[in-house]
Amino acid sequence: MRPLVGFESKRRGLAATVGIVAMITAMSGPIVARASDDQISTYTVTDLGGLTPPGSDGYCSATGLNDSGTVVGGTGTAYAADTRAFLWQDGTMTDISLGGFETSSASAINDEGEVAGNSNTFSPTTYTHQGWIWRSGEYRTVGSDFTPIAINQHGLLAGLGVDSSGTRRAEVWKRGLATFLPPDGVQSDATAINAAGTTVGEFYTPTDSGIPPTRTIAVHAALWRDAHLTDLGQFGPALPDTIAFTTAIDSRGWVVGQSTAPGMLARAFLWRDGVMTDLGALPNFANSRANGINDAGLIVGSSSLYIGWAGLTVTRATLWDRGKAIDLNSLKPPGFKGTLIEATAVNRSGQIAGEFSIDPYPTNSYNYRCFLMSPTHSED
Repeated sequence: MRPLVGFESKRRGLAATVGIVAMITAMSGPIVARASDDQISTYTVTDLGGLTPPGSDGYCSATGLNDSGTVVGGTGTAYAADTRAFLWQDGTMTDISLGGFETSSASAINDEGEVAGNSNTFSPTTYTHQGWIWRSGEYRTVGSDFTPIAINQHGLLAGLGVDSSGTRRAEVWKRGLATFLPPDGVQSDATAINAAGTTVGEFYTPTDSGIPPTRTIAVHAALWRDAHLTDLGQFGPALPDTIAFTTAIDSRGWVVGQSTAPGMLARAFLWRDGVMTDLGALPNFANSRANGINDAGLIVGSSSLYIGWAGLTVTRATLWDRGKAIDLNSLKPPGFKGTLIEATAVNRSGQIAGEFSIDPYPTNSYNYRCFLMSPTHSED
């Protein structure tokens, strides 16, 4: 999860609060836009609920969405190590946690209903981990040294493992066979894989800079096709401490993620045909992040702005359609009570999964709940 900086400036009184409310209202005003060529104009929004007892201070994180509208992720009680993996389908949330572990979370789901997930147990002296695939109530484990992050339509897994030297490496599992992705001896992660098996993620390179030299880490957005590595680049020159990472890839090989940009910004990007494009952010927002893309080219994520004097980060779920950033809060029905904070995935029909908060000033991600937006088609 992506924690938010808390709003802790009570001493500034009502005037400051009113000022922030006015600022957020201005930043998140209505934006009229159609979400695709077939004239999607409105959405329904469903609160997915949770597995915690009624009235408890719980949270929910949506990490995966398939073309049937099934959502997976993790849910639990605030500040407690009790996260449970969930599958939400047709209005019902089901606990699919692997037994025998303290915590579980689902990371992805494919159109066959196969769910990739991870379970962990923590103690003062030991840590136990198990990756798994769930389908229709049955589990297949995939090794204690492998953390599955993504699963494609053919059941191929992408994630991270630990090689014989102890280095964390991007890894792909196919029919029980694990393959580390290049380069050898370099830390890397795999975060998404499409139906063709093209995998994306990031790799890390240490550099020495400054006087005296200081060891820093640059993070490179990466694409692996047939085990061949392509560095996707970043905005601006490759400098120490630059960061570019990927989050999703579609069937055409279009990739989205986030990269640092000149001016100390972090911006959502689309990479296609060898070119990385800055997707921008919502009006008056500085930073952005892309989390998902579908084959129609719809991209989802968030836009954010840190307001230093208030100690507050304002974040809004964002849809990018044909080069335009749209605040998803402008497309939700008037009766929905909550602020859409982060959009995490979008499927073929344009349904969007993500996280929202009832609190307009969420102090951290433990206030988040999961949503599913479904487009309503209308005629002009």
